[in-house]
Amino acid sequence: GLSGIAGSLLETHIRYSKTTKIICNWFGFAYSREAPATPAEKLMRQVLIVAILSLGTLFVALTVLILVAKAWREDRQRRARELRRELEPKVLAYARGSAPSLDSVIGGEFSGARRGVLERILLDHARGVRGVEQRRRARALDELGVVDDLIARLDSGLWGQRAEAAEKLGLAGVTRAREHLIPVMEDEVSEVRL
Repeated sequence: GLSGIAGSLLETHIRYSKTTKIICNWFGFAYSREAPATPAEKLMRQVLIVAILSLGTLFVALTVLILVAKAWREDRQRRARELRRELEPKVLAYARGSAPSLDSVIGGEFSGARRGVLERILLDHARGVRGVEQRRRARALDELGVVDDLIARLDSGLWGQRAEAAEKLGLAGVTRAREHLIPVMEDEVSEVRL
């Protein structure tokens, strides 16, 4: 009964005291509760408290930064999806129709997120398309300025950018890009040549 509980509490207290003494000795603190702390011990405690609080503050700040960046990225992706839902039917109607330019069907500015979404729509639907529809998509990519940007990226110092540009130019099927793609077949990086 009661003596068993008291014995258990006493054993726990002894283990706790030994562990506390080991930790205190390891950090250089006096273990005795009655002994006054020396100035060095007080300074060490203050330094330790400041270090712990600093690390905690840094952790909280990094967590907040990560959450804000994630929310911003998800919001940007959501807006891009909404923009794609709005623009995709118009772009496909342009590619299959007789409107003179993409601007006449879409209207508005071709910059920023809007341009990126238009580029992805045109390139996503470029596979397996031939004839008039393929030429209209190529003309739309040229009208957006995508072709010029991709040709410029073929000279990038980063092989990943060169490879991506070559792949997109190949998908675009723009006739004037062919002369720029020929030197890429001699690139020193095999992923770019593919």
